[in-house]
Amino acid sequence: MVGVMLLKELEFDDKVFDQYKNWYFQEKHNGERALLSIKGGKVVGIVNRSGNNVKPRWPELSGLEFPGIQSALVDFEACVLVNGKSMFYNGINQRRAIPSPDRLKFPVVAMAFDLLHLDGQPLTGKAYRERYALLNEKFKECDNFKIVGNIDSPRDYWKNKVIMENREGLVIKDPSAIYLPDQRVATQLKLKYYKRADVTVLALEPNPKGVKISGYATVNGERVEAECQWSSMGFENIKIGDVVEVEFLDIVNNKMVQPHKVRGSIID
Repeated sequence: MVGVMLLKELEFDDKVFDQYKNWYFQEKHNGERALLSIKGGKVVGIVNRSGNNVKPRWPELSGLEFPGIQSALVDFEACVLVNGKSMFYNGINQRRAIPSPDRLKFPVVAMAFDLLHLDGQPLTGKAYRERYALLNEKFKECDNFKIVGNIDSPRDYWKNKVIMENREGLVIKDPSAIYLPDQRVATQLKLKYYKRADVTVLALEPNPKGVKISGYATVNGERVEAECQWSSMGFENIKIGDVVEVEFLDIVNNKMVQPHKVRGSIID
């Protein structure tokens, strides 16, 4: 089984919608990446990007059937959807072990977006537009198997869906690109919806990776915890009580998720 192709992160700029206007835009779902192996129309393996067998975790996927498919390998994101929005915390993170009955209240959906093998034929050397077309042609959706759609108006989708509903972001794909396993490539880009906040530094902890900064921020009128790990370069003069501007992905359980410093943004 091949490894997955990784996405290169792109810094947001409104110009990206024009710069990549001939590329495919798809929603970036917040789940767990995996490969679905099919033989004789049945699922015979599910492996995540760490190479672990996760088939026992997700019986709703391991029990899927695909009539007419002799063999296939599908690249997908395992998601828990709440009102159409994929949730990591209080979502797919609740399905990281053999499920107990209470965990099954978080049903897993395979959000498929690429097809790497089909009926004995490798497809990784074909253009993405061909692989994606075959995925749509050969596979039928059901409750636990969906195909990620292309977005016709990505600028509007960014404003009205990603921002308004606080979704994770978008993926931008070159339709002519081949699939390169285990590589992070510039032909598939991720555009995450980061927010900004000022963090008041309460503690500094030097470590081999640089420095860990702990503090708090006020977001939407609520005080939230912030804990960020950064390289030491540019932080030699930070002290307790300083205010540092950071970007963060979300707020979960009163804590910032995926925070990092905005360049040149120490506020005295």
